[in-house]
Amino acid sequence: MTNKTDKTKGGIEDAAVRIAILCLFLFVAAMTHVKIWDSDFWWHLKAGQVMTETQKMISDDPFSFPKSGTRWINDEWMGETYLYSAYSKWGIPGVQGLAVGISLFICMALFFMAKAAGADPLLAIPLIGGAFWAARIRLTGHRPEMFSFLFIVAVFFILNRAFKKQPPAEGKKERNPASVLILIPFIQIFWANFHPSADFSLLLIGAAIAAGMAAFIANFKFNFSFSPDISSKTLRSLGAVLIATAIASLFNPYGLHALSAPFEFAREQVFMRHITEWSPIPFKHFFSMNGEPGRMGLPVFFALGVLSFYSAGKKMNVFHLLVFLATAFMAFYSRRFIAVFCLLSAPMIAIGLTPVFQKLYDTPRRYVAAACLVIFSLISIGYVYAINGERFIYGSGVLPGKYPDRAIDFVSKNDLKGEMFNNYELGGPLIWGLYPKHKVFIDGRAEFYGEGFFSEYLRFAQKPTPEMFNSLQKIFDFNFAVLKVTDWKMFNAIKKSDGGWRLIFWDSDSIVLAKSIRDNEEIIRMFGYSVADPFTSVDMAGKWKFLPAEVRKALVGELNRSLNQSPRNIIAIRALALISYGDGDRVRALKLARDGLKINVRIAGLHAIIGEIMLSKGRREEAIKEFKAAARIMPEYNNILNNIRDGESK
Repeated sequence: MTNKTDKTKGGIEDAAVRIAILCLFLFVAAMTHVKIWDSDFWWHLKAGQVMTETQKMISDDPFSFPKSGTRWINDEWMGETYLYSAYSKWGIPGVQGLAVGISLFICMALFFMAKAAGADPLLAIPLIGGAFWAARIRLTGHRPEMFSFLFIVAVFFILNRAFKKQPPAEGKKERNPASVLILIPFIQIFWANFHPSADFSLLLIGAAIAAGMAAFIANFKFNFSFSPDISSKTLRSLGAVLIATAIASLFNPYGLHALSAPFEFAREQVFMRHITEWSPIPFKHFFSMNGEPGRMGLPVFFALGVLSFYSAGKKMNVFHLLVFLATAFMAFYSRRFIAVFCLLSAPMIAIGLTPVFQKLYDTPRRYVAAACLVIFSLISIGYVYAINGERFIYGSGVLPGKYPDRAIDFVSKNDLKGEMFNNYELGGPLIWGLYPKHKVFIDGRAEFYGEGFFSEYLRFAQKPTPEMFNSLQKIFDFNFAVLKVTDWKMFNAIKKSDGGWRLIFWDSDSIVLAKSIRDNEEIIRMFGYSVADPFTSVDMAGKWKFLPAEVRKALVGELNRSLNQSPRNIIAIRALALISYGDGDRVRALKLARDGLKINVRIAGLHAIIGEIMLSKGRREEAIKEFKAAARIMPEYNNILNNIRDGESK
């Protein structure tokens, strides 16, 4: 049977493959060009800025007041300087472009590695595309971690290249393919300074040595045809490279810590249990369409991998099998490694299943049909999940709600004094926006804070009570607090704790509270809220006609003040729209509702207000359209929609 990878150029099959390859690269670029969403990005960026501007390594922590002066082992220091270099030259788009460039390089390496090993391109393309879909959450964090995937794939590519025997060109001396292995120790020097995952290279090299020995024994004793079939010279080269790579790992400011860091972190069970990216995916959530695609990617790629190695039989690549099993174990143990597992598995599966694929698509017509299916799938999935996806938002800039710029401006401009309490997720953005004027209480560097400190914070964050916050206050003497607007339990606990805490800023993303002390008297007088807050304002606006006159006046005034401070405050907009509608000012209510939907189209209550106004004007079809939009977001609006259709609306 003719191998599809050997088709004559210029044929329709070759053209279809080329288009599919182009679609794969466009798919990967679209999947990884997303708005900044990871809160840890910001403290990495600030660390890179500090080191770049001072031209010094950070030795003692500068960012957190509870840990001020404590030694900070910053394993990702070089990656942070590269992040900041991209940011300083091109801003946020520069960082996003860096992430896309890394992903495209990884994509090309995986594709050409699979193709060189005999994989059919039309099988490799969707598998690699699926791997990037599953790995998206880790590749788009815009953290130094993304460089680790570059290094992992580069080492894996080099090892596969070293095993490939190529006949010498006519008249030229035979070249030892293992000579390319010399690149790995040099890669390791960078890797050990970019991210604390550099021991992965030792795992890959060790798997290569074990695979070479196992393949030799199996082929000699049982007459198998296992690969890699490597010579004793190549085996010795691998041993030397393993030693050189281990030595190269020490060329970093922290010595052996570059290799021991992942194991030290894994020993702290509180991190493994409570930090989502390190915990395993519960079995009941496998194949769930909700959450990260890795939930489906892990079992699907594992099943395809088992099938590919089974179909290879006595021609199995033992190196690929060992890498597959090792990364699968890591992925089932911690979802953080799902990305590595899927990316490395994709070309291995393509190589193993190519004979089966080519039997199914053994005619030009079938092959072109398969190419069209691959192209259509990449375009349609890319459009739905990359361009129009709701979790990872395509485009430049920062994802709304992930950087509390208005709260940061408020704290900075009003010169709040003393120590700040903040929640874990806001630590990174607050470091970027407020350092060096203010230091955070906690941020995403969980291993730096240690199990004891992190556990104490978790106890309060998970079940916050005024008594627990009082205990924290006695130790840390907080003067103000910055929280996410979703932290309503934490908000209530702080307000009810000792110190007479007052809300002084809020919008639809974040809130700022101040302790009633002399330093805060003036700011509480100027900005303190007595009625409006992000948690009850909409409910109060819905009961507008039943509120006392003095409460109405205070509520409207405070809502307008909050909206002036943060024009994108969707909560204040919705509350004011309800108030205007309740007062009979439908023109203003309609304007506010439409302005709010320009900010966030997924606010069911705003669609409902417009629907009610359209009904009052007799514009029934427009009302139905708005209530349909509301019902897609909140199904309870289906009852109103059905009443309108039945002509029974009130």
